Amino acid sequence: MRGPMDPETYTDLLAKARAEVAATLQEARQLRLLLTAAERLFRVQAFDEILDSVLSATRTLLGCDLAHVNLQGADDPGRRQSIRALDGALTEAFRQQRTPAGSGLTGKVAESRSPYATLDYLADQDIRHDPLGDASVRAEGLRSMVGVPLFRNDDVIGVLMAGYRRRIPVGMSQISTLSTLGSLAALALNSARLHEEKLRAVADLRRANQQLQAGTADLESSAVAHDRLTTLVLRGAGAVELVAAVADILGASCVALGPDGAPLEETRSQDTPLHTVPREEWRRTSPAGRAQRLLVQGDAVVWVVPVTAAGEVLGGIALRRPDAPDLTPLEIRTLERAGVVLALVLTREQAVAEARHRMTSDVLLELITADADDQLDRERATQVGLREGDPYVVLVVRAPGQDRGAAQTIRTFAGSRTGLATRIGTDTVVVVPSTDAEQTAADLARRLDSQDPGTDSHGVSGVAVGASGPLTSLTRLPQAFREAEACARARQRLGGAERWATSASLGHLGLLLGAGGSGRPAEFVERSIGPVLDYDDRRGTHLRETLECYLETDRSLQKAAHLLNVHPNTVTQRLGRVGDLLGDDWQEHARLLDVQVALRLRRLQDG
Repeated sequence: MRGPMDPETYTDLLAKARAEVAATLQEARQLRLLLTAAERLFRVQAFDEILDSVLSATRTLLGCDLAHVNLQGADDPGRRQSIRALDGALTEAFRQQRTPAGSGLTGKVAESRSPYATLDYLADQDIRHDPLGDASVRAEGLRSMVGVPLFRNDDVIGVLMAGYRRRIPVGMSQISTLSTLGSLAALALNSARLHEEKLRAVADLRRANQQLQAGTADLESSAVAHDRLTTLVLRGAGAVELVAAVADILGASCVALGPDGAPLEETRSQDTPLHTVPREEWRRTSPAGRAQRLLVQGDAVVWVVPVTAAGEVLGGIALRRPDAPDLTPLEIRTLERAGVVLALVLTREQAVAEARHRMTSDVLLELITADADDQLDRERATQVGLREGDPYVVLVVRAPGQDRGAAQTIRTFAGSRTGLATRIGTDTVVVVPSTDAEQTAADLARRLDSQDPGTDSHGVSGVAVGASGPLTSLTRLPQAFREAEACARARQRLGGAERWATSASLGHLGLLLGAGGSGRPAEFVERSIGPVLDYDDRRGTHLRETLECYLETDRSLQKAAHLLNVHPNTVTQRLGRVGDLLGDDWQEHARLLDVQVALRLRRLQDG
């Protein structure tokens, strides 16, 4: 049986009991804090929130002055280390520090893959020191440190570190607590990583689904456009309908272009000038065969897709949409597909036109080269579109070395006016419905001028257009052809700025060509001085007589007045009336010569 316990023994036992109770309470407190930290860690999903929770728990459980986490990629261990999250730092140098891999406390923990504690960091020789890292630690005033690795599977993904601004022994209890926090942090970070990857995967799937839906919509839209264009081709639609369909599909205004890049007449609209492609731009873009964005007239956006077949440029499509000038990739593909369809249409039309041209060319050749005694084949003339009684103008184009582009331009001109064209030697003959020979000739010359704008060293154009008509009797076609041919030959020999000529525009030279019939002198007199003759007949005046005396006396007012036995002022007044009737330019050299010849022809007619 034990005796009574002495006071000293009792005091020792009581102290030990109190210490054990305090340690148990401290462990329970730490365990509660760890559980609270774990609950917070797994309640959040964002990386930064997890790191903030880990650092807060580290400072609370270990009573340290500073805590930070360095994270690194497991597949890139050689890169420089930087602090990802930090709590308790006082200096900017420590916040911004970047140290080489393997240096400092974090480098030693990462390489050894185990916890490490140091009583005095700067004096610890087992650590590989870096000057910049040591400077930041010294500026922060840190002494004792402890760090533990963070793992994902077998890979070190970072280091959790606690620092003290005093020397303090770090025991197994602190290392164990920090290791537990590190394990929880690694699990939470891995969970957050998986959550972020899941969110990214979901976002990628959503984007892929949106792209798939957009692609499906594009395919459906493209299929609808393709079906519409194909239906038009199968129905035999021409370029006009096709271009109108493209304009409707893309919500824009469109025109078809010819081989030279100029808008086709039948597809022109009010804003056609804005669709016109400059010649140099067309020459540059036409071989490409792909839709291209061009700026015309300053800043107007026009999309152009050339149409080619077998290496030959057949034309193109020009598109303009002022409200939304830039096309989407789908719209560009639709425009290019329309270009392919237009190539089919133009190739078909070209083949049909070629066959029709050969047939009409043969008939026209027979009509214009017929002898006077040949009977007109009215049935064949009707088959090619020529009707007795309708007005026609005959044109002859002389163009030495006429290339395919010029020939196509002439044929296009004839076709656009429901006319005919054929070749005779090096010349091309065109017959078109018209009542104005001069205007028709000028139009064709202007069209050809875009093909051959130059002249040779003598000022003689390489292209000349002669015209005759209008005629309403098809039996006059041979005569009109010879007259137009003579006018073209004269125009080419005479040179000058004009590229076209008629017997009327040539004046007295038209009579000397010998191409006209017996009625030509009378027509020449009428054109040259007809208004003067009519005025004399109506008013009983003497303008013709005055004009003859004036010209026979070398345009002397005094001598003419003497011959007429009138005052010179009277001569002046009569010549003023002549100017009113013939035009102010009647005394210019070319006109004056025509007037003189006409007056003498009139005298001959009067007998």
